[in-house]
Amino acid sequence: MLSSHKLPKYLKVAIKVALSNDSYPRKRHGAVLVRGGSIQTVGWNSLKSERSRHAEIHALQAADTQQLTGATLYVARVGMDNSPRLSAPCDACRAAIRAAQIKQVVYTLNGSDYGVWKVLDSLYSH
Repeated sequence: MLSSHKLPKYLKVAIKVALSNDSYPRKRHGAVLVRGGSIQTVGWNSLKSERSRHAEIHALQAADTQQLTGATLYVARVGMDNSPRLSAPCDACRAAIRAAQIKQVVYTLNGSDYGVWKVLDSLYSH
């Protein structure tokens, strides 16, 4: 696993959630919803029947409405070698994140880098 010394604390937690996911080994994603400096919910990719549920959706669905508004969502993916990989939310997850009024999303890039999507800023800048 590559060094993650640059990664924010809660993104490291999302990586641990992804690493603990045995239900969908080829697509190991973890998500951690944080508000007010504390973890509200966690989520991971899962495969039910023929349908999959993304980690972001899992974390959002596990939260109460008051936990969502203004929160930060940390999303991580780990590769087969257990190192962080690109985990930018897909279009469907982006729509759900916007609807939940999440403040920002912090996600893994390849290696020890990460990206930040300022959701609320993007809602009001047209």
